[in-house]
Amino acid sequence: MYRFRSFALAMLLTCYWAASGLADTPTKVLQPIDVATLKSVVAAEISPDGNWTAYLRSVPRRPMGDADGRSWSELHLLDAQGKSRGFIVGEVNINSVRWTPDSKAITYLAVRNGDKRAALYLIPVDGGESRRVLTHETGIQSYDISVDGRRIAYLAAQPKSADEQAVSEKGFNQEIYEEDQPATRVWLADVDLAATETQTVNGGTMLELTGSASFVQWSPTGRELAVVLAKTPTVDDSYMFKRVHVVDVDSGHIVQSIENPGKLGQVGFSPDGKHLAMISAADINDPHEGRLAVAKVPGDTSAADLMPDYEAHVSAFAWQDNSTLVWVADEREATRLGKVTVDKQVAQMAEPLDVIATSLSLDTAGQKAAVVAHSPRHPAEVVKVTVGDWQMERQTVSNPQLDDVRFAAQEVVRWTARDGQELEGILVKPLNYEPGRRYPLIMVVHGGPESHVPNGWVTSYSSPGQVGAARGFAVFYPNYRGSTGRGVAFSKLGQADAAGKEFDDLIDGVDHLIEMGLVDRQRVGITGGS
Repeated sequence: MYRFRSFALAMLLTCYWAASGLADTPTKVLQPIDVATLKSVVAAEISPDGNWTAYLRSVPRRPMGDADGRSWSELHLLDAQGKSRGFIVGEVNINSVRWTPDSKAITYLAVRNGDKRAALYLIPVDGGESRRVLTHETGIQSYDISVDGRRIAYLAAQPKSADEQAVSEKGFNQEIYEEDQPATRVWLADVDLAATETQTVNGGTMLELTGSASFVQWSPTGRELAVVLAKTPTVDDSYMFKRVHVVDVDSGHIVQSIENPGKLGQVGFSPDGKHLAMISAADINDPHEGRLAVAKVPGDTSAADLMPDYEAHVSAFAWQDNSTLVWVADEREATRLGKVTVDKQVAQMAEPLDVIATSLSLDTAGQKAAVVAHSPRHPAEVVKVTVGDWQMERQTVSNPQLDDVRFAAQEVVRWTARDGQELEGILVKPLNYEPGRRYPLIMVVHGGPESHVPNGWVTSYSSPGQVGAARGFAVFYPNYRGSTGRGVAFSKLGQADAAGKEFDDLIDGVDHLIEMGLVDRQRVGITGGS
């Protein structure tokens, strides 16, 4: 009898622990409605003193509950211990977050409190309400704060002239294609960001610069501005012909022009104002900006590529000191962090990350960084990085419900095209994958072709990813020739060959999955977008 009771007790405990283990195993699968409710971090800015990180979280409207419209954009704040709190939340659209130089307040653009156009607001970190500090009749598009915190340089569309306004009010609404679009101008305004009472400045002084501006930044000296100008505000000029200039603040004149070729990404002064870094195309035929280059200020009329042999695409950078840049690059299906000096010495290169980093913000000391990053298991979140040892710590959890979701295996897959070109892509296997069994395939083709799909979060309203895998599909994202992430030469391989080898790459990728024994050749579908 004693042995029977001992056996019964042992069986009971075994069943209990087995049941407990099952309870800890995720049982849900990702549904389309779940994708429509996912939140994500879209921007993160660390404070100059490194004690805070302000970030923007995209919050979708409730499907079939809220009125139609874009997702809300909330402002949240992380302290040095990683504790997060909502700062401006709810039905709001906050963007272009910046810190004041003293780290005591956050500035942002928003349309609120009766605004007709986007205005500049400031909110103290230690409490208090937002106050509007700058407005403009056509709305503020972007801005930068001078180092002393007393002046704002900003971009806004040029207003209509008195004659244009008069005929418009009389009902004249003729549009001339690519000629009626107003140019974006650079404006300067004196704003006391340290004031404790609401003091709104209505508009500033326009600089008489030829062309349409897309970027402005103060030099740390306060005497110059970096301004990016294109001849016109048309799409073609904004893609292909943006050029970097240095403008003297007192005279309003261009004192240095840098002939960066082709497409242009991020631009930024060094802390001493003696260099301008930029993410540029290698030449006019380069499909995508991705070369980290530097020009001396004053003097240089071109920028020198700091890592000409690096077969990747730099996506973001920040100055660590007067001569060193920290950078993020897309390298094949991963991302990598590293450091390089203005004399082209690669000071450090971290191992490829376990997450896909898409932005970088560095404190003044150059030791703490905030990046926005996603992974195969979660959309974009804030990740804290220690510069040097590259230790990473996830700071936010925007979608705790994903802890209860079963995820299919996701991996990098490699194949050889018919002409011998080595290619890669992302494969999401069916959720309940069984070796030896063949499955239907959804191939998702990215647009561009100057883009690529990294090994991160690949599920969205137009990309089946984990939703397709949960329904028994294999989902394949080929990074065919012409994609980014593998340097300039690879990204040019698809040029002058429309629907040629790029298309063959897709077919060869599908054939590879069939040869692996994974895919049923009679059940292959294709989707994608440009």
